[in-house]
Amino acid sequence: MLPDNSERLAQLARARHDETLKRATTGLASMPQGEVITVARLAVRARVSRSWLYAQHDLLDEIKTLNASKASPVPEARDSRASAESNRRRLEIAHKHITELTKENRDLRDTVARLHGQLREDAIRR
Repeated sequence: MLPDNSERLAQLARARHDETLKRATTGLASMPQGEVITVARLAVRARVSRSWLYAQHDLLDEIKTLNASKASPVPEARDSRASAESNRRRLEIAHKHITELTKENRDLRDTVARLHGQLREDAIRR
């Protein structure tokens, strides 16, 4: 029978979490002044995964607080319009790509179904 190592595994997991949290908080503190802080930027700087950061609600709250203090009161209308147009175009391209992939997927499923039918037919004939 194997020894119960669950307590040791829990200790190691806590230590790993603490080390990761330390890297994240240090990375957050070292972000350049005036730069918008994103989860992706912090993840790269702190060498942690974005998914881990998204699970750390205290860090996310701190990111929001820091970004709110840096935000300009009124964005320029031209920037908002360009951003909306850019997003609309990106959405159109993504929709077109999804449509193409859906058709390709359907065609591949039909091909696989035909090949399976041929294999069954060949197996029955033998």
